[in-house]
Amino acid sequence: NTNARGVVLGYIGCRKVQESKGGQKMKAFLVFVAPAGILMAISPFFGGNERDPTEMLAKGVELARICPHVTEKIEWDEHGREKEADSGKDRDETASKLSLSVLFKPGRFRLENGENLTVPDGRTVSVIRFGPRPEKEHLKTGPGEDKRFNWGMNRMSGYVHIDDATGGIVRIEGKTPGNQVFKKFIKLAELKTLEFTLEQKLVGDTWLPQESVITLHVEKTLMVDLRGRYITRYYCQ
Repeated sequence: NTNARGVVLGYIGCRKVQESKGGQKMKAFLVFVAPAGILMAISPFFGGNERDPTEMLAKGVELARICPHVTEKIEWDEHGREKEADSGKDRDETASKLSLSVLFKPGRFRLENGENLTVPDGRTVSVIRFGPRPEKEHLKTGPGEDKRFNWGMNRMSGYVHIDDATGGIVRIEGKTPGNQVFKKFIKLAELKTLEFTLEQKLVGDTWLPQESVITLHVEKTLMVDLRGRYITRYYCQ
């Protein structure tokens, strides 16, 4: 244990000086060893034992489980009036396009450690902040993935709450900046909003999804605009 080693080193330095009765060599030993021990003891409080955010996020994704779910689509018009959309296959398809394994593909984001927080249920979490890499490093669309969602995910930024005790993901929030243009010779559409949230809960020793929300607004040049909020609720056994 780093803290214990630091305290022991400081203690040894003090004892050596007490036993030397003023010897210059022992005084020098105290000057260098005791402060070193104290610094080792307090270093974790100043980030000395900071964990690798890439490894933490990979573990959190690995611990996540997929459960049966139902997705509700809410549409709104240009005046902000909401209505429940007719049932259609795009509801479940849209919800599946932002899976954790696809969103947090290795190399997609620039990651950095944030602060430590206590969340409402009393858990202590570590915050990992994620943001886009330079455009030349953006990931290409993989087999079976959606080109438009991949485009949006490559530009997303946000944060992840990782439970300190288990390494599981507690909450995710991500957002892609608006006014992003899709074009192929001419402007085809403009992304106004792409937001994603997910909340998970520890049941026994397993992290299970509770609810995810995707908010999407795309202005299309040749077709009707897309304005929708996809709310997915999970029913885990």
